[in-house]
Amino acid sequence: MELNIFTSLLALIVIVFLIGISFKRFFKRFPLSIPTRFLSPSSLHSIKELLLFLVTNRETQRRLFITVGVLIVFRLLAYIPLPGINQKAFTAFFNGLAGTLDIGGFFARFSILSLGIMPFLSSCLLIQLLSVVISPLRRATFGGEEGRYKIVRYTYLLTIGVALVQSYWMSVWLDTISGVNIVTMPSVPFRIVATVTLTAACFLLLFLADIINKYGIGNGIAILFISGLFMGLLRQGYRYRHLILEDKIGFFIAVLILVIIIGSLYLAFFFTSRERKIDVKGKRAKKEFTIPLRVSWVADAPLLLSSTIVMLPASLITFSNFPLLLPMASHLTPGTILYVIVEGILLFFCTYIYASIIFQPQYIQNLLQKYNFAVKELEGKEPTSYLDSSLSRILIITIILLFVMPKVSALISSLLPAAKRGIGVIFVGGSTAILIFAGVFFDILSQLEFFYKKNKKGLKKFAVAYVAFDEIEARIKSEYLRGKKIDALVEPLRFTWGIPIRTAIDQYRIYVPEEKVKKARKLLE
Repeated sequence: MELNIFTSLLALIVIVFLIGISFKRFFKRFPLSIPTRFLSPSSLHSIKELLLFLVTNRETQRRLFITVGVLIVFRLLAYIPLPGINQKAFTAFFNGLAGTLDIGGFFARFSILSLGIMPFLSSCLLIQLLSVVISPLRRATFGGEEGRYKIVRYTYLLTIGVALVQSYWMSVWLDTISGVNIVTMPSVPFRIVATVTLTAACFLLLFLADIINKYGIGNGIAILFISGLFMGLLRQGYRYRHLILEDKIGFFIAVLILVIIIGSLYLAFFFTSRERKIDVKGKRAKKEFTIPLRVSWVADAPLLLSSTIVMLPASLITFSNFPLLLPMASHLTPGTILYVIVEGILLFFCTYIYASIIFQPQYIQNLLQKYNFAVKELEGKEPTSYLDSSLSRILIITIILLFVMPKVSALISSLLPAAKRGIGVIFVGGSTAILIFAGVFFDILSQLEFFYKKNKKGLKKFAVAYVAFDEIEARIKSEYLRGKKIDALVEPLRFTWGIPIRTAIDQYRIYVPEEKVKKARKLLE
């Protein structure tokens, strides 16, 4: 049974109403911290102040120019076609798909960047999942700076293999398309050239991302990823404008779609910027601070897992072509009520399972004890149980966001003419792109807050003393250094909602005055 436009709107109204009631009761019982400057990651500075600082401060200006320059190079590389491809034949073949699948614009000309950074993202998730069954990976995941370096090294090595396999598969696919002469070279040379070129281009993008990490603004991987989405959204926005001018979309529907998108972005950013604060106190010194628990830590990984699992039976049934089971497959296709129910149940379990992979209360408790800290209020529970239950409450919001946000693109598609419904999916960038846009914007503001504090202190010679794996580790260790009379600032480089925490992508750099780097490292050992 397909969900039509009216049932979609009714479902959306009911969901928003239930979410509003649930959140009201949730926040009343378990209040999350809300900054005094609304929607800002800082309790001291507004978004306007941080953005103004970005364009007026010399260091951030230089970093902004470098980031823009890297993005220009990125876009120019996207226009270099893969060798051995007949571009006209490929464009004609892919014309029907380019409007609905090609978000970044790389496939329309089959650029050397067609593989993108997906092998690296896939490797990050694979390493994280493998850590469940491989003990050395598990120890490295919660092994501080040294463990992080091991995870980064393993991730890059795995990326080589994943990139080679994916690029070879793409070359085989291009070479075996029937009825169209896309490849202009003999099969074997083309597959070798295509595999090497696509893999090398993937690592070139990782190099560009590293330049942004060191000299630019934002997390390099996140910036490159979001720029591809943004260019796709601009193209789809242009098509959307033509639909309005050609009267294929009524004024009311156009306004409604705009309201849905803006409202979704607002809600996504609001909940991305929230945190559940855990009060921490010093065992000896009278020092108090908080460590955060965030709704975005698992990113969209649970949604990917649940969607894959729910579609697997239908795919197997379809390929088996067993007549008695084919009706069941039709009920498990995206958009059906049964699919939505099963996906929601699987999303619930996958979220909590994935959270258990990336979040280890005992590790946090060990960190606190090592640096003479303790959780302040335990509600009559053990520290590990208190941390675990606190995160479990936060994950309720995560599940709701991951379940509702993908429905936004489906709702927009149902409001568009049948021939143009693919625009709806890409206009919001796919299932979780709204969350990713909000997350990357939040990450940039958080990094600007670091530069603001660094500039205010007036200390130009700051150097990295330690690179933490996550925000909690960075918070605990930086507070410990401050307790030892060492100025410590944390520069967050996170890809919020794009990838779970504790992967090779995230960096939390702890900066101290240059002359105190050795002392700081010795204290943190």
